[in-house]
Amino acid sequence: MNKEKKNPETTFWKNPHTDTETPPLIILPCSYLSIFMLPVRKKARRDVKIFASAWAHALWILEDIMNNKLYEHPLWTIRHELLSPEDRIRVSYERAKVVIQTWNLTPEEIHTCSTRFWRHQQDPVFAIDPALANIVTCSLNLFVGTLYPLLSGRPYLKPLVEQALRGEIFGNLFLSELGHGLDIQNLETTATMVEDGFVLDSPTDGATKFMAPTLPIAGFERWGVVMSRLIVDGEDRGVHPFLIQTSDKSGMRPGVTNTCLPVRCGSALDYSMTRFDHVHLPSTAFLGKSLDPPQDRRTLLHAYIWRIPIGTSAIGMPAVVSAKILACIAADYSMRRHVGPPEERVPIISFRTQSLPVLYAVAVAHVFSAWMEQVQIFYMDRANAFETWISLGAVFKATVNRMAAQATRDLGERLGAQGLFPQNHTGILETDLRGTSIAEGDILAICIRLYTEILLG
Repeated sequence: MNKEKKNPETTFWKNPHTDTETPPLIILPCSYLSIFMLPVRKKARRDVKIFASAWAHALWILEDIMNNKLYEHPLWTIRHELLSPEDRIRVSYERAKVVIQTWNLTPEEIHTCSTRFWRHQQDPVFAIDPALANIVTCSLNLFVGTLYPLLSGRPYLKPLVEQALRGEIFGNLFLSELGHGLDIQNLETTATMVEDGFVLDSPTDGATKFMAPTLPIAGFERWGVVMSRLIVDGEDRGVHPFLIQTSDKSGMRPGVTNTCLPVRCGSALDYSMTRFDHVHLPSTAFLGKSLDPPQDRRTLLHAYIWRIPIGTSAIGMPAVVSAKILACIAADYSMRRHVGPPEERVPIISFRTQSLPVLYAVAVAHVFSAWMEQVQIFYMDRANAFETWISLGAVFKATVNRMAAQATRDLGERLGAQGLFPQNHTGILETDLRGTSIAEGDILAICIRLYTEILLG
């Protein structure tokens, strides 16, 4: 018989939804952080009891999302961290297929950024395997999210969308280039119009598409939406999206070259450099609004890449779950490890230097959990301007990932030498959180620009 889950009592946690007024979206985390941390500043006489309550609440939050029991699937019983980089990549893609099929999101849920769409981004399996979060978010949010609005005028795309929603193929968005990063106004990749379609080219080394994973994975087809410059009769008609298959179940497609980047610290993923050498595309590959010269290139480009700020926020959400999981790991270690004479041994969690970082991680996780819900509501309102989507995505991603990374670093130090091993996740998650917050350097640039604009009014 299923027992009703109860929210464990805690002496320092306050449900943000009981507040009568909601603070401004970007100020929200600061105001809640002060609420959560106030009792930590006081001298606690029973630190272990306080922490046990906090820990129980963190577990309760995770349990609410873990009802799908993905963690019981055989793919999550594999000692992933002990595999070779190649096998870890393969397992992550197999896991991605299972996650996509388990959540079974509809295209409408993805398109409207429904509550369920945001809920799936908080599944704890993404924190256990950060590469998995990248694969699923790119395929569903960027690829399916870009194609679905086009189905009414391009019904031939429907089978591709359905395959992606079943996890049978994986898609991505090819935007940044080796020589330009996210300076998308100056992209060099070209799609030249010919009699029977288009010819896709990377004319220079700087035009090589950078970072998007394109390694052939046995058993899966890989597709992408390539942002490239449309050339008609020698005239540059702006940057538009084109559909391309980069690999089939047996290998790379003709004219498409993949160069895997070196395996970095943290989770393993096939980040790549991808070049196109006279790749012929059918006329149906053009996903743009018109072949005519655009009147406003910047506005048109923003209309094409409208899923990117959504993905910016979505990819930051697993960081919140990571903070909860690491708090649990640090709590377990701190409550098992005892010190002192035999007759007066106490758990090290009773020392403030050990308990404060753990309590801080729990508080940060709760703060950002409350903020996440406000962010979700914001993105579900299509009336909000694209520029505000970009700004909020950058602020959310930068704040969440940087603070979670700091909490991870502090918790790792409290685990002693055990915290250095991949089985305890601290090192892997810290590297992935830093990588997510850095990305292409876009978050830093956007935050600087946003801060300047706020100062200038």
